Formats: sequence, structure tokens, C-alpha cells
Amino acid sequence: MNVQYPKRKVAYLAIILVIISICAIIFNNQFNHETNQPSPIQLLFLGDFMIGDSYNGPVNYPFQSIKSLFEQKNDIIINLETAITNRTTTENSGKSYLYKIDGTVLNEMCNRNITIVNLANNHALDYGKKGFNDTIHSLETNNISFFGAGENESNSRMGMIKEYPDLTTVGYLGYFEYRSLYDYTYHFYATHESSGVAILNQTNLQRDIKRMKNDSDIVIVSFHIGANYNPKITSIHKDYAHLAIDNGADVVICHSAHIILPMEWYNEHPIFYSLGNSIFTTPGRFRDVDEVYHHGLGIILTMKEKQITSIELIPFKTDNRETGYQPQFISGNELENVLNLIIPSDINYQILDSSARIDY
Repeated sequence: MNVQYPKRKVAYLAIILVIISICAIIFNNQFNHETNQPSPIQLLFLGDFMIGDSYNGPVNYPFQSIKSLFEQKNDIIINLETAITNRTTTENSGKSYLYKIDGTVLNEMCNRNITIVNLANNHALDYGKKGFNDTIHSLETNNISFFGAGENESNSRMGMIKEYPDLTTVGYLGYFEYRSLYDYTYHFYATHESSGVAILNQTNLQRDIKRMKNDSDIVIVSFHIGANYNPKITSIHKDYAHLAIDNGADVVICHSAHIILPMEWYNEHPIFYSLGNSIFTTPGRFRDVDEVYHHGLGIILTMKEKQITSIELIPFKTDNRETGYQPQFISGNELENVLNLIIPSDINYQILDSSARIDY
């Protein structure tokens, strides 16, 4: 009998060691699974961008007060409302406002991690088809992606798809609303045989979103639509935004008005009717509207596991007469007033230092 006890103890000890080893393996696998999870994807969307016109200062100056916006994002997407060219003449010389930037501004864009631009707007072809070709060449040379324009109609509507670290794919589409002057006089819209921007109409929108939805997890659609410094959101504006969501868009982001406009939560998806300006160095006509509209808006989409998990809204003051060409973050009562304008009353949000977060 005395001989059996040690054998039993050894057997029990072996079983305990096996159990401990199994638990350690399970814990280690779980730990590795959790620690190896990719970080959430963050995309920053900003409105109209252009450095020039009445501003002749250093190109880095307008970024200084909101420089934190341009840090630690997977991508930063702007509406590039200008040509990138050194040309001094254009067939569109009769156009009221002609915008262009040069290599110094382009270098600063790269320094600020601006990685994607929307070209579907009313300034991309200010310097004609040749200036547009200069723009495309400059963007490609500097590894800045673009959408909303191309060498022909099909290409302009193709959009772009980007894959992010956790295999999430995001599709980007951009359109410029139809304006006859930009069709017959300035020739901005891409055709079967000519380069230009993507034209916004119902047929294009439906077909393109459905195609993009088949190839990407999340679809983001941008419109350049609406009158300058007009706080009214028209029924046409809303109809296009709703149509985009109804056909599979996950987010609709608009610009053109140069002022901030309210957002809408439609069928469980956000519509931003105007992000206003980001860095846009013109005097502007902010005096035409109430001060609460004198702002731009940064939108941070946070995504994880192929879904949008939250949206952060960062308003900043953009009236250059007040800011001296340097947009400023806002806080306190000013922040609350702007958030009350932007966010519908039935949407829950959390106020942070100078922003608000909406969780999905």
C-alpha cells in the first residue's frame, strides 16, 4: 500500500500540470488575439480647401491653430477647390473666381498628411483641361489619391476604393451638381471623349453606388452642391442625399456653401449638408448670414470590424476677417450653439473639449 501513494501523487501532479498548461495556452491565445487586434481606423473629412487669392503669407500659417486635426489619421480627405498649376492663362478667363495653387502649397498638403482629395467641384478646371491635367499629374507624383474627376465620364464616376489595415474597404464617390454655365461655357463636366468632373444626376448616383457597394464594405458619397453663403437646404439637396442613402451609401458629405449647415440622420445614416470651409483663404461673404454659420466642420469617422463605430464633429471658426486666415477651434457657449445648429435634437452625443462624439 505504501508504494501506491507516491504513484498516485505523481499522476495527480501530472494532471494538474496538464490543466495548467492548457489554461496557459488558452490565456496566451486570447491575450495575443486581443493585443493583435488592429487599431480603429480613423478618417478625417474636411470641406473646401485652397490657399491663395487674397492671402500671400507663409503656406504653413493657416494650419497652425488646428494642426492637431491633421495628426494620427489613416487618411485625411479634403475638397480641393482649386487647380494645381503654374499656368497664367485659361480659356475660362471670364469666370468670376479663378483659383490655383503651386508646389509650395502641395508640399504643405503632403506635410499635413492630406492623402485623398475630392475634385468634383466648380474650381477643379479653372485653368481648363490643361490645368486639370497639371492637377492630376501633381497629385499622382505626390501619391495623393483623388476621386470625382477623370479623363472621361466613365473614369470620373469610377470613384476610388481603399483597403485599410483590418481589410476594411472604403469606397469614395464624388459629384458636382449640374449648372448649365459649367456645362456650356466652362466645360467642367467629363464626357465620353473629354476629361472633367463627375456630374450629379439620379441615374449616375444609383448605378455608381450599387456598383461601389458590391466592391467595398463602406461607401462614402460627396456632393458639391448648394449656393454660396446660403443657409437654406433645398429639397433637391435633400432628395439627392436621401437617394444616395437609399441606394447603399453609408455616409453623405456635402460642401459648396462655404458655411456650416445642419446634419440629418436619415434611415440610420448621417448626412452632412455642408462642412463649410477648412482652410480657404478668401475674404468670403460671411456677413450675409448669422454668425453661427461662420464655421467649418471636421468629421472623424472611426471604423472597426468593417463598420463605422462613431463620428466626431469638430467645428472651427473660418471667417478670415475674424481669424486672420487661421481657422480657430471653439469651445464653451460658442461650441454649444454650433452643435445645437448641426446635430438634430433627437440624436444623443457627448461633448468633448472642442468637439462632439456620436456613437453608433
